[in-house]
Amino acid sequence: MCPGFGGGTSGSPWANGDGKVVGVLGGHDQGGTIPGGPYSVVLGAEAERLYREAAGEP
Repeated sequence: MCPGFGGGTSGSPWANGDGKVVGVLGGHDQGGTIPGGPYSVVLGAEAERLYREAAGEP
């Protein structure tokens, strides 16, 4: 859960201190609110590999 974010944040990147995108904010029921606010999945090595593959990087 990512408390403290208001409406309109769904789809925003979640970046770490180094500026690397490590998640994407989402919301309940296509962006609807629930107690506690939006959430984010944690992107890992597999997501990075897929991104690089789609971008045509080696």
